[in-house]
Amino acid sequence: MNLIHKFKSARRRLDGAIRRHGLVHVVAVVGMVVLRNGLSNTLLRAGSGLPVPQLPRGHVGRGRAGTAHPPAADLDEAYTLSEADWVSWAAVLGAVPASADPRDDRLLPLPLTVVIQGHGVDADADARTQACVAAMDGTARVWSGEPVDPTQFVVFLKAGDAPCADLPNALARAARGGVVEVVSFNLARRTGGRVQPILLPGANPTLLDGLDYVFSRIAVRGDVLADAQNLAVSDPRTLVLEWLKRLPPLQARGRWRHIGQPMAMAEISDQDIEDRRQTGLAKGRLPVRRIAAEGATVVICTKDRGHLARQLVHQLLAKDRAVVEEVVIVSNGTTNPYALQTLADLGREPRVRVIRHDTQFNFSRQCNCGVRAGQGRGPILLLNDDIAPVSEDWLERLMARLDDPAVGAVGPLLLYPDERVQHAGMYIGYTGIAGHILRGARLPQDDYLFTAAAAREVGAVTGAVLLTPRATYEALNGLDEQLATYLQDVDYCLRVRGAGQINVFEPASVLIHMESASIRSIAHAALHQQRHAEWLRFTQRWGEALRGDSLHPQGFDLDDETQRRLAGPAGKRPG
Repeated sequence: MNLIHKFKSARRRLDGAIRRHGLVHVVAVVGMVVLRNGLSNTLLRAGSGLPVPQLPRGHVGRGRAGTAHPPAADLDEAYTLSEADWVSWAAVLGAVPASADPRDDRLLPLPLTVVIQGHGVDADADARTQACVAAMDGTARVWSGEPVDPTQFVVFLKAGDAPCADLPNALARAARGGVVEVVSFNLARRTGGRVQPILLPGANPTLLDGLDYVFSRIAVRGDVLADAQNLAVSDPRTLVLEWLKRLPPLQARGRWRHIGQPMAMAEISDQDIEDRRQTGLAKGRLPVRRIAAEGATVVICTKDRGHLARQLVHQLLAKDRAVVEEVVIVSNGTTNPYALQTLADLGREPRVRVIRHDTQFNFSRQCNCGVRAGQGRGPILLLNDDIAPVSEDWLERLMARLDDPAVGAVGPLLLYPDERVQHAGMYIGYTGIAGHILRGARLPQDDYLFTAAAAREVGAVTGAVLLTPRATYEALNGLDEQLATYLQDVDYCLRVRGAGQINVFEPASVLIHMESASIRSIAHAALHQQRHAEWLRFTQRWGEALRGDSLHPQGFDLDDETQRRLAGPAGKRPG
């Protein structure tokens, strides 16, 4: 009778979950739990009173109001879609203005000067672009060598590009409110009889410094041009980079907006994309030159992973003090004899300190204790014990990023042991869950545009390998100890952004990560309960700040980590 009762209870819970969350979400959750716990334990859990676990970061879900995601055309392996699907999706995007702000009704289209670079090389290409400019209701004109009004916008395009007739209106919407001097926008291109949306992240000065990710298509106010004379041959990327240097970092980012809709069908070839990728990769291979000379305090939380911890610490100690000042190992309930011997051996090293923290597992508290136990004054590196460095200068590259005072946290490219991507930066979804960009992908074949080719600003980096200035860590009071097992890294990075700094993903720093080796021994039911409580705390704290991340490539569905599903109406996130 007990089994029958549990079966009926499980059936009622399953029906209720499907009504609340949708079939796709429930199937994904059940599959996750079966893989972790086994079929028999899952069935027993389903008939108990324990809560259904939430899908971790980047879950497959439904909209905020419980409505299904709007239909979206999926991209194929080459990130393209058919011409018919493109027309359908473009029609959906054009059905609703890029902003629902009622003030848009009072906005007038901005008068534009369009610079057609490559003018005169191909008469047909010139004519196509000029015809599109002429269709902008008289609000735009093609630059012909005259001085540019410093208060008006200049749009850089290439001969053959077909800009959208709504570009002056879209720029007016993007430029409203405050001082706006640079506006980037999404693009599209035709390739092999299909269309590839070029969906760019939002304003991202760090990525632009690594490569021309806007493909030299960008709008700038006339005063950004400084002393540039011949705009037809000027490099728009260089002009924007010079403008960035003239302003404080926060001010510059505040004056750069991004339009999350494709504003032009651009003449971009496969070679154009590959050239930019190679530019970014080549910059990542250049020797690093650090300004600061203080070594890092490395904090490693460990349990019974003696072999991994020994190997990792020896690699760290091989670096001089200008890179690694000290290593603090926080042991949590270590019982394995080899691991205990490893801790004893490592504790005799001059630059190593081992502390015991034999209480209930709390990653945030352990990290904070490790930081307080350190004696160095350099940056802090939070490092899992299940990490194996791949690139020799991985730490030096991370530390060089902190020479920029705007950087509050930096993280590397993490791979699974089979060399699939585990972490390449995170975005903050509207549900309040952080999504791992490119998770499970193979590089370079699954890398959309330049996601892992150059350093870029991201919503968050992972706490598995997180480097942060000591002053930032102390000012933010470290990790939130009420987020013991989950989301403490995302919470920290959100606080970094709230304090006016940025989080940077550095793909030239490469490590292998055997994910979550330190907490696999925790009972699954208890872990799921605890993580659910931590998820509630996290989402209640951040609220509306979790509705979307401007640093995520605009136009992709935020609930999809593969970057192959397009967002819904007006390019907005579903829901």
